[in-house]
Amino acid sequence: MTKDQAISQVVSLAYEQVGYREGPNNYNKYAEDPDVCQAIGWNVQNQPWCATFVVWLHINSFGYDLGQEVMYGCSASCSVQAGYYQSHGAFYYGDPQRGDQIFFYADGGINHTGIVVDISGSTITTVEGNYSDSVCQNTYFVGDSHIAGYGRPDWELAEEQDPLDPDERVYPILKYGDGLNAPKKVVKAWQSLLLAWGYDLGRGGADGEFGSMTLTATNKFQKEVGITADGVVGEETWKEAIFMPSTYARR
Repeated sequence: MTKDQAISQVVSLAYEQVGYREGPNNYNKYAEDPDVCQAIGWNVQNQPWCATFVVWLHINSFGYDLGQEVMYGCSASCSVQAGYYQSHGAFYYGDPQRGDQIFFYADGGINHTGIVVDISGSTITTVEGNYSDSVCQNTYFVGDSHIAGYGRPDWELAEEQDPLDPDERVYPILKYGDGLNAPKKVVKAWQSLLLAWGYDLGRGGADGEFGSMTLTATNKFQKEVGITADGVVGEETWKEAIFMPSTYARR
């Protein structure tokens, strides 16, 4: 996938989460994800979850291993996460870019974070978890004194990765209902490609279940790139999505 596709994958998933609200005592679905807890190293449920939300975005966009690698490591602590970027020379105090992890000063330190989803002139648009107990979209001026800096994920790692697992390059056939019979990681790979190209999969996003939203998006994709729109993901459909020129199907 290209750098732009990788960034769009994270940004699209972030947008999909806007409006989600936590339950009692900081309960949130992001901390329920076992891969997120394993990556962070402990059960993060019922804790402040803005950093956990960002970890969830990357792991659900790229998978367990690559999701951690592009962030240089995963932490539920904003200051620790910022430190990962800093130690790899990937922390910037200005010049924000789409897809950056933005860090904020709060309560005497770096204690809040989110994702930069758009930049227009001197205005930054973000999506942040655990903001007023929910996932919110916010805007800031570039020079806002509350902004501590920006962590830039290693998008080159995502560019180097084939969206399929190396062992799955036979282009497995996927169809409606898969996710129980087909490996979820393969369904997620297909859904991630759809999200990267801007197709709507609903609130479930890349959940590993080939349901009605994935079927509709698949049919639309096939129609727009000029192949048989049967909703079945075979070799031709995989290749169109993986190697498709950027002039096609950009939503």
